[in-house]
Amino acid sequence: MATRTKTPAGTGVTVPNEESYWDDSPIAQPYSVDFTIEGIRDYLFNRYDVPADPDELKGQNKVKSPGTMTHLDSDGHLAARTVAVWNSVVAAGKYRQNPRSKRGSFATVLKEAIEIEGLDDRHPDLLTFISPSGKPYGNWEYEFTARTKKSGAFAGFVTKVRPAIHAGWKLSGRAVVLMPEYVNIPQLHEAFAMAGRFGGIGDGRTGGLGFGRFLVRRFEEADISI
Repeated sequence: MATRTKTPAGTGVTVPNEESYWDDSPIAQPYSVDFTIEGIRDYLFNRYDVPADPDELKGQNKVKSPGTMTHLDSDGHLAARTVAVWNSVVAAGKYRQNPRSKRGSFATVLKEAIEIEGLDDRHPDLLTFISPSGKPYGNWEYEFTARTKKSGAFAGFVTKVRPAIHAGWKLSGRAVVLMPEYVNIPQLHEAFAMAGRFGGIGDGRTGGLGFGRFLVRRFEEADISI
């Protein structure tokens, strides 16, 4: 065991041997997991776009048409952004302790340790929705209407119309773990399961609506290329 040395001063500095710094044990290698999630609740689309001119929306209530609220893949089929799944899985980490510290939650580690990718190289930041029949969606199935409170203490309510698809939708993608020393496959699987149970993806998850909840149907280790 290497001994501690006092803070070196002047020119007489003694350099400790390498054994005081390095560990001969092999470094854990990143890995990836292919997953499929299945919606047990309907999914609401509500794509958020930042206007090119920040002053564009000042002083007006701009009504978005349902068609502008959806994401489409390279073939024009309905899709979800990979960051939606990433956010949901990371948020689910709050239910577990941080393995690197006595303070904080597992979410802190997941935020740094994982990435979510699409399986189609043409749109790696999107996951294509697959219907119960096994085919992608060419369009949404219905429009959900609800009155929601606007922000502000004295603000009123506004009627929101959002495109939606019924429960049974599926999304397949890949989770890449860059810090395997802190996140193993069972831990990651649990984070996905809890994300589907308590969080979900898409719009309408909060406020008692509960849209976007899902179950993990496939979770298999895959080859990684980084």
